[in-house]
Amino acid sequence: MQRIRIKYRKNKISRFTGMLDVQKIWERWLRRAELELEYSKGFHPQPRIHQAAPLPLGYRSEEEIIDIWINNQSEISELIGSLTSTQPPGFELISAQTVDLDLPSIQTQISSAEYLVIPQIEICVSKLESELGDLLDANSIPRERRGKKYDLRPLIERMEIVDHESSFAIRLLLSSREGATGRPDEVMAALGYDSNDFLYQREKLIFQSYLSNDDGQI
Repeated sequence: MQRIRIKYRKNKISRFTGMLDVQKIWERWLRRAELELEYSKGFHPQPRIHQAAPLPLGYRSEEEIIDIWINNQSEISELIGSLTSTQPPGFELISAQTVDLDLPSIQTQISSAEYLVIPQIEICVSKLESELGDLLDANSIPRERRGKKYDLRPLIERMEIVDHESSFAIRLLLSSREGATGRPDEVMAALGYDSNDFLYQREKLIFQSYLSNDDGQI
């Protein structure tokens, strides 16, 4: 049995594909690539396909990560070739590598996530810079989501304005730990904007250092 860690992109075609549908798409994709999936035990066996941090609906991503368990003993180069030749619309394979079977669950190892927030309306950059500074200086940012109150401030690790194409975007580094996950749309709402006036793109997931390279990525 092999445990394979796969990185892939989820573009604008698939940004409204939810977590459960992504799971089904991956199951079909792996079967088309003729990979023999390992199943969980119990009364309702499921393919062992674990998403690291499922995206909220409507988000694009430059780097999603899943772990899969297969019974094939495949060379990685052959596996990549099979997946690339069968990839569905809206998904693009980036890389694949074998990882230790005994590593902890991938979902528990994420530290933070980097996002790009792309305005779809006219915004004054100098005003936005001031608003970002005020938000970072705040001791707390009370928010409520789905009836639950929480403090957004500890979940914001970094915010900055960056060049993006012919305009600009906001780069956010947010906590993405179990029970402490920041969302970029909540940050924009806390700044006083309509969160629907922005496109959201996850740039990368960052893992706890003891499982990663120096830059925090596996």
